[in-house]
Amino acid sequence: MIPRATKHMKRRKIGINLLSLGSSQITGTGRFLKQLLEHFPPIENAEFVFFCQKHFDLEGYFKIPFGIHYRRIDCPSFQSHFARVAYDQFVLPFRAQGLDVLFCQCAANPVIHPGVYTITTIHDLTPFFVRRKYGFVQQSYVRIISRLLALTSSHVLTSSENSRTDLVQRFRIKRSKIDVVYPSYNLKDLSKASYGDYFLFVGTLQPAKNLSGAIRAFALFSKKYDKAHHRLIVVGANGWGQNDCGTLVRDLGMESRVFFAGYVSDNELDRLYAGCKGLILISLYEGFGIPPLEALSWNKPSIVSNLSSLPEVVGKTGIQVAPMNYEQAAIAIGNIAEDPGRYLEGRDEQLAKFAPELQTRRFLKILDAS
Repeated sequence: MIPRATKHMKRRKIGINLLSLGSSQITGTGRFLKQLLEHFPPIENAEFVFFCQKHFDLEGYFKIPFGIHYRRIDCPSFQSHFARVAYDQFVLPFRAQGLDVLFCQCAANPVIHPGVYTITTIHDLTPFFVRRKYGFVQQSYVRIISRLLALTSSHVLTSSENSRTDLVQRFRIKRSKIDVVYPSYNLKDLSKASYGDYFLFVGTLQPAKNLSGAIRAFALFSKKYDKAHHRLIVVGANGWGQNDCGTLVRDLGMESRVFFAGYVSDNELDRLYAGCKGLILISLYEGFGIPPLEALSWNKPSIVSNLSSLPEVVGKTGIQVAPMNYEQAAIAIGNIAEDPGRYLEGRDEQLAKFAPELQTRRFLKILDAS
């Protein structure tokens, strides 16, 4: 293996705020940072300082490359969201003194940060566009902290041009204060890919994902257009407000066609992507939408909604539909079921936009300029 070139940066002590990561289950924001870190070249002059909950398995979660100089600072293992937020805002600013930069992969940085340049990632503004993404208290908190951090952070990262536009319009901040760093993907062994008899839905189960809409569209497809008895496998941990989807499946008589897999490991998720016919993600709003990109890396097309960032993710591939038009979505599912390869035109060019090395270089450039 040819070693990657060493990245020369200005001398930097860079803090990475990982306090929002409390378990080994990797969700979208954790996956975003994981892809960036694991593609770092060896870096001279920079020391990375990871702020972690005491029980957090840093090396198990991230495979930090050789040539990255880092240390961890253990913080309490928080028993509640409130305790972690209080630590972020009232303790972390003091523990971060002496750092040049404090970066967070989600909207969880200190609002007041004297002497420290903060870079905060605000992936999306879903709570401003979708009612009840969370419970009332969490919804209110996320709206407030997103606004405060957009205004007070030294710099803001986001995960799509669509989200960048939303941030500028919603918070009236300068576009130059925001940079886009896309989520990326790992190269796949396409010899393991095949078109099976099922479609996938992937995502934390919460209202913005419109899982109920995906189930209704799949039920229409099954009853009107499906000749091969396809299944829908739903992958994702339970979020807020999705307890009725099991009931919906029963009401539609789809118990033998719709299956809930819950949260699965990365290896199992790759196996499911490798064998599916395609992905269904007709969300009401997405800051980016990693599952369609993952599906595309496995040479699988997606049916996505024509809103927010999803058209930016899929480009010319797949099929875009109105998220509440279940008949339109059912027809799209049927078209991909019959000929998935037809909806992969422009795949290579689209994937090139999200190449991990490209996104890592962009991220390191932002850190170096801070």
